[in-house]
This record gives sequence, C-alpha cells and structure tokens, in this order.
Amino acid sequence: MALHAWQNALAETLSARASRIAPSLDAFDAAALTAAEREWLAMLPHEPGFEVTCDVQRWWRHFRVQSAAPLTLSALGPDLRRDVLDDFVESCARPSSFFVREALRFLDFLLTRERELAMPHLAQVVAFERAMLVLSESVALGLPPPPAESPPPTVQCHPHAAVVAFHAPPEHVIGALVNAQDLPPESDAEHWLLVAPNLPNLARRATPLEAWFLHTAHEPMPTLNHAALRTLWQAGALIPAA
Repeated sequence: MALHAWQNALAETLSARASRIAPSLDAFDAAALTAAEREWLAMLPHEPGFEVTCDVQRWWRHFRVQSAAPLTLSALGPDLRRDVLDDFVESCARPSSFFVREALRFLDFLLTRERELAMPHLAQVVAFERAMLVLSESVALGLPPPPAESPPPTVQCHPHAAVVAFHAPPEHVIGALVNAQDLPPESDAEHWLLVAPNLPNLARRATPLEAWFLHTAHEPMPTLNHAALRTLWQAGALIPAA
C-alpha cells in the first residue's frame, strides 16, 4: 500500500476514535489495506499513549471552537458548555484544521439542538456570531470597494450580509455575554441587527423596514426610491443583481 493511503487510514482511525465512533470501512477499503495492516490498525487503540493522542485532538477541537465562537459558548453557560462541546466532537467527526470552519460546524450543530437546550437568546447569538464569522473571513480576503453613490436599477442581498432579530436590545445581550453578566429577559418585540461589509465593526442596529428589504432582496428586486434601501446599499448589504 502507498504511504499516502496508509497515512489516510491512520488518520481515519485517530479521528474516529477521538469522536468515539468506529472508523469508516470505506476509507480502509479505498486504501486497499492488507489483512495484516487492518489487524495492526484494529490493535492500535489498545496501545499505550493512543488515547492520550485522541484526547489531544479533542482538546484542539474544543480550543478551535472556543477561540472562534466565544459569544455562543458564553450564552451556553459553564454548566452546559463542556457537555455540548463533547457532544459536538462525538457527533461531528472528521475535524477541520481551520478555526472558522470548525466553529461554523459547531454553530450549525448547535442550531439543531437549540430547542432542546432552551437557552434564552441562544438562536439569535448563534445566528449573529455565524454571520460575523462568515463576513469577517470574506472581508479578511480583501476590503470591499466603496459602493457607488446610487444603486443600480436592480439589486440583491450581499451573499454574506444578514439581519438577526433579537428579542432584547442586541447591545444589551452581547454586552452581558462579553462581561459575564445576567442576560436581559426575552420579549416579543424584535430588535434587528444588521451585519454587512461596509459597516464600522461590520454591524449596527437595523430598522424593521431595512430588515424587510434585505429579506426580500434574497431574490433580485427593483431598486425603489426609499431611504431604507439606500442605507442598505451604503452599508454594502446590497449588491447589483446578477
């Protein structure tokens, strides 16, 4: 068997064990393992030090998420944080070496459990942090050009722009998470937060009408003579329709 194929099989064994699942037999079949090689890999988890290596990989996965998604982990609180991270590692095998990619997988995983966890403001914090991660990574590759003074006849939503409806003033929610304070109570009122590339710090409060326009603009729409549409254009939340 080629060295590269053997390395892939070894990595699959380590990754699967770190997530406490069985290695993929497809990966072994693709590597064309011999009977002796399969036997050696099957015995590997019983070798001294192998579990320590798996613990290190679990720790690195925790660290990548903690570094890239601190607001969401703060929203979970200390009692749930470790358990949810462990569930993520075991449920989502094959880790990514990239911090943002691993954090996005964690945030998407968390959204599938949001109702079960029933934590106040959790869905909104996850949506906001996810939007900021995606947009920040895009902006890091190059600042967007300043928008033209007037939008074109037809516009659509920027692929990385978003509006998130909080159920308390978002600055109060985020401030409480950053400062480890009690979260404000949720209400039925919606407080919109816009995430867009031309904004200072990439985010600001949005009006309900701006939120409506941005949701509508997920499909190309005609440029209307309205102040909310013009402010979205200046924020970079809208781009010329394809």
